[in-house]
Amino acid sequence: MAPAEVAAKDDAICRGYGAVPGTPVYIQCRTTQDQRRDADKQARAKIVNG
Repeated sequence: MAPAEVAAKDDAICRGYGAVPGTPVYIQCRTTQDQRRDADKQARAKIVNG
C-alpha cells in the first residue's frame, strides 16, 4: 500500500472511533496505528526468517 493510502486508512479508522484530527485522542490513535503496523511487520519477518 502506498504511504498516502496507509495515511487515508489510518485517518478513516481514527475518525471512525470519533477522534477529531488535531486532538490528542486523534494523535494517539494515529500513533497506535503506526505501532500496530510496525508490530505486524516484525511478526511477519520473524515467521519468514525463522
